[in-house]
Amino acid sequence: FVPPPIHWDEEKGCGSPYFTWVYGCQVVEVRVNTSTGKTDLLHVTAAHDVGRVLNPVGFEGQVYGGVAQGFGYALLEDFNIEN
Repeated sequence: FVPPPIHWDEEKGCGSPYFTWVYGCQVVEVRVNTSTGKTDLLHVTAAHDVGRVLNPVGFEGQVYGGVAQGFGYALLEDFNIEN
């Protein structure tokens, strides 16, 4: 296996800095109070193609961290796409 080249342009904030790919899917059920904007996370299903898990605690931490990061990104970050 020869990994593809990686590159990152710090000034433009773009590129391909990683040569690994992760396959997974996360689905969440939320409740939103449309009057106040309060959001409750009710249920999460996360499925990830990880292969053989050598460190179950580390694996769970990565999945939980990914769920938390995704939920925070969905609620708190401003995501604008142009062009």
